[in-house]
Amino acid sequence: MYTLLWLIIAAALLLVLSLLRRPSPKKPVVRYGTICKHPITDTCINLFGKSYTLDFPKDAAVEYCAECIKEASVQCPWCLEAILPGNEIIMYLAENRKIPQGLEKGFASVSLKKPLVVAGCCREECRKHAATPGKGTWRIGPNGQGYPLLEEKKKR
Repeated sequence: MYTLLWLIIAAALLLVLSLLRRPSPKKPVVRYGTICKHPITDTCINLFGKSYTLDFPKDAAVEYCAECIKEASVQCPWCLEAILPGNEIIMYLAENRKIPQGLEKGFASVSLKKPLVVAGCCREECRKHAATPGKGTWRIGPNGQGYPLLEEKKKR
């Protein structure tokens, strides 16, 4: 009888000890944007009615969180696709094609003088309407706003 009791007590102690020795589940490591300093918690953003998945590297530093990328993004005035920071852009003369109604807040105007020059994407459908001098990349500025970084013309 005592032997059975001792076996039950020993089994209970072994069970308690095995539970105590288990490592606790590791907390997920939260990464932060190296420039914006916000936590990187999401890789999906919704822009202009469409969902975009950001390709953040797993083991490398990320400069901006998804929300900062979303805030600095603009819309191509002709194909209506999003232009994210890091995307190539071409400058367009708005006189070549009429800018769709209701898009005034989403696109990036580079020049408010006539002719109106706007930043657009490099997709085939839009590229044929590009102004000659402007090609570059969409960037995030120090204030969090997007801006075009244009390539310098090569001198001959």
